[in-house]
Amino acid sequence: DVVEHPGTLGILHLTHCVLGRTHSFSCILNSMVVWRRSSVLYWESMRRSSVLYWESVRRSSVLYWESVRRSSVSYWESKRRSSVSYWESMRRSSVLYWESVRRSSVLYWESVRRKNNIYTLN
Repeated sequence: DVVEHPGTLGILHLTHCVLGRTHSFSCILNSMVVWRRSSVLYWESMRRSSVLYWESVRRSSVLYWESVRRSSVSYWESKRRSSVSYWESMRRSSVLYWESVRRSSVLYWESVRRKNNIYTLN
């Protein structure tokens, strides 16, 4: 809610007293009461606006840092998965490599054994 500055209402009321040639004490007292009430309303509205503003700032901050946290979690999770995939592929490559070495060795020694058998028979 937009509330007028207290000075505005007080001055308007006091001006009414002076211009209306009503210089009575009650008119001036009433203008002070109007000023006090409007002052209370004004500062209360300012306080509420401030509370709402800082609450919105707090919420925005919470949302921002939550998004940063989620992004960070997503980033490091993707890094972890990439790393796991990388080392898994390295492990598989290594297994395949050593399996091929083993087979080659078996084939080599099998051929050596066969040659020796042929020479032995002759």
